Amino acid sequence: MKFSVVVPLTVLLLSACSSENIQRFSSGQPSMAPNIWMVGDVEGYGVIRDRFGTVKSQFHIREVGNWDPATRTVTLVEHTVYLQSSSKPSDRIWHFVESSPGSWTGTAADVIGTATGEQQGNAWHLIFRQTIPIGGHQVEVTVNDWRLREGDTVAIDHSTLTKLGVELASAEIAFVKTP
Repeated sequence: MKFSVVVPLTVLLLSACSSENIQRFSSGQPSMAPNIWMVGDVEGYGVIRDRFGTVKSQFHIREVGNWDPATRTVTLVEHTVYLQSSSKPSDRIWHFVESSPGSWTGTAADVIGTATGEQQGNAWHLIFRQTIPIGGHQVEVTVNDWRLREGDTVAIDHSTLTKLGVELASAEIAFVKTP
């Protein structure tokens, strides 16, 4: 019951996060630091909506992460399976490097250039560019991703995909971490 109340409130909060300041979350607990949250197994359940709010796809994502303190790198393996869709499962391997406290850079094979991440308290904010299929064409978009940790085992994620400042789609994901 608590989860069903927290999710709508968090999604509402995250919908305003595109212009959010990460410092606002600096005292939030528990920590969303990638070397804490992303280590181990995490399951996610989400939806992708078009710019009109119509659900275009549902998906399940599994993330498995490892932390290497010597290189200050989190390696995160993502496996996504789309429901009610002909989309094939997809895999992505992220490498997030802590460049300074709270600042991260990330790379993945399908990401254009380097992703920029920042973490404060219970919040993680990541911005990156990638090419996605839309209407039979490959379109380069900017992904603005916010994840807020709601407790020891739950985080809520909201991403927007934009092109030239116009929102094309969004995704909401409820993550549950294996203790």
